[in-house]
Amino acid sequence: MAISVDYQTLVITVEQSDCTLVSGTFYTLDTETQLRLLLMAMFADENHIWMKIPYQHNTQYTIAGTTYARSIAIINGYSIKFMPDTQWSVQLESSNNDVWDIGGGILVQNQVQVIPGNAAGLIVVTSGSGLSTEQDTKLSEVHKYSGLDAADPIEHTPTQSVTDSADIDITRSGDGETLSRLERQ
Repeated sequence: MAISVDYQTLVITVEQSDCTLVSGTFYTLDTETQLRLLLMAMFADENHIWMKIPYQHNTQYTIAGTTYARSIAIINGYSIKFMPDTQWSVQLESSNNDVWDIGGGILVQNQVQVIPGNAAGLIVVTSGSGLSTEQDTKLSEVHKYSGLDAADPIEHTPTQSVTDSADIDITRSGDGETLSRLERQ
């Protein structure tokens, strides 16, 4: 890997060869393994230990049962430049980060197109659907009541709708022509 740092300007240079070729002129950069871990190792050696660390890192963290993805912020006056200064694209992966931030002075803008992979509320789902228990229950009930569950058909009569599992029971009232009222029992 050829990531380098200009100690005078605090510009971190990421070479195209540091990225992973996807196709043609399109590359990806894993901001965890191909950037942060390399910078961490570089700034831990005796030649760089005197310098301020160029990034702030938050690993995956859990708040109220939801696990959020890692984040990486470039700090302490550092910026990032992708080279060579030709027309190619790099998509940032594996973290929410500010590497692409031209306005904030993080990205040194040149001909390289930098595509952030950030997502508001990006979460890591290790099992299940990522829904809360309440959300999952409501979605399952809509699925059943809509008659979409082949294993649990729904039966409609003029006064009632019932699933075989009997966990959803809807009573109908009204005249059935101009007014129908549905109430869960």
